[in-house]
Amino acid sequence: MLESICHAPDKPALLAEIVRLLRPGGRLIIADRFAARRDLSPAERNRLRAWLRPWAMPDLLTADELVELAEKSGLLLLRHDDLTLSASPSLQFLGDFARLTLPAALLLRALRLQSADQIAAMRGCIAQKKTLNAGLWRYHMLLFVKPGDDR
Repeated sequence: MLESICHAPDKPALLAEIVRLLRPGGRLIIADRFAARRDLSPAERNRLRAWLRPWAMPDLLTADELVELAEKSGLLLLRHDDLTLSASPSLQFLGDFARLTLPAALLLRALRLQSADQIAAMRGCIAQKKTLNAGLWRYHMLLFVKPGDDR
């Protein structure tokens, strides 16, 4: 199971390596964050970047774009589920927790007990919740198989 493809700067290269390593009949589950649509406005894209940047995510593909890349790499899609509704409570909690604890973290930062990266990550959690609530991204699970003999 892979829940970090959103962090890969070269998703086609990552998928090619996964296909190379999978045995015939091997399965790959990707559960991750995906752009809700490709046609985001410049303002929406900037809002999304406020979350992506501190979390070291270069950009989000749509789930359909990932399926297309995976199929070009030699994988077959067996199942695709949008789990946004199921994942939402924990994602909402993460944003709320970051928002509530950010003042204390900023105090710790002033005392040099918290790093700038940690503060940025907390702000990223807040931005993640805002962009989720704005419908800019979704959480999907995709199941792929590498074709081959079915022993």
